[in-house]
Amino acid sequence: MNLDLIEPNIHPILVHYTLAFASTAAILYLLRLVPNLRQRQGMTIAADWMLFLAAGFVIATIAAGFEAYYSVAHDGPSHEAMTTHRNWAVPSGLAVLAVATWRWLSRKEAPGGGQVAGIAVAGLLVVITAWWGGQLVYSYGLGVKQLPESSGNGHDHDHGGETSGDHEDDGHDGDSHADQGLTTTDGTDFEADLSSPNAAVKSLAAAYATGQAEAVRSVLSSDVLIAEGGKIEDGFAAYAGHHLPADLRASQERTSKVLERKTIRLGTNGAAVITRSRVEGTSGASILLETALLEQQGDAWSITHLHWSFSAAPAPSDNHGDDSHEH
Repeated sequence: MNLDLIEPNIHPILVHYTLAFASTAAILYLLRLVPNLRQRQGMTIAADWMLFLAAGFVIATIAAGFEAYYSVAHDGPSHEAMTTHRNWAVPSGLAVLAVATWRWLSRKEAPGGGQVAGIAVAGLLVVITAWWGGQLVYSYGLGVKQLPESSGNGHDHDHGGETSGDHEDDGHDGDSHADQGLTTTDGTDFEADLSSPNAAVKSLAAAYATGQAEAVRSVLSSDVLIAEGGKIEDGFAAYAGHHLPADLRASQERTSKVLERKTIRLGTNGAAVITRSRVEGTSGASILLETALLEQQGDAWSITHLHWSFSAAPAPSDNHGDDSHEH
């Protein structure tokens, strides 16, 4: 159960103890192998206690980790990263418990070479697991309540071709250009078709497939609202500094097949496009429901709002082909 004073979960606190005790124990056991070491006996006692404490904390850490896995708000790409972290955590924890039990049963004797090797491997596994856990925060933003505002000196930003000097903020102008052509940073040619709501949404999928942020930017409005993982990112700049890099990486690691797409006109210059797709990734298959709201500026359409939600995928035989149609 989550505590109000611990957001969003106690797992990040416990994991630091497990990492510190397990890695320090491994280092101390390895240092014992240094010839003519005068503090070998005292170092063995310290290493034993570190290992036993690591075993105690690893149980609590994994238990809190599973609670976080099923309770912390997340999206599709971060779910895959969470699953990878979990798949490292379980065998790492079992390894720590195994070597700690082995050492406890022979604690009256000096640790043998096999024990030292096993403890070193367990310590390394814990370090790798902790690295994957760090990626959940620093690459996917899991558990982050609010990002800081960029302000002050040293925060210059390139606004995609705007020249320096005074200019007016005229809404979506400059963000919506029919058939935008650009060359991405890897030399890939990308041209967005913004001639209709359906074409703009298809261009968005193609933009993610390039793996390049500027391709995505050419389809989205500068003040786009993106709802993802229980959070709202206000504007493309906020999205680019938070979830976009992870979404681009995820697009390169999975395949997607459109099952159904519906386009609904909203007044004279608005539209909603709802797309249901089957997504195949490293952690299995899921159904992605994407809702896009668009506005027409002149002859071009730009996406002003995006919302993604994932659910479990049915068996492949239950899927249908691309059933795209407009209303």
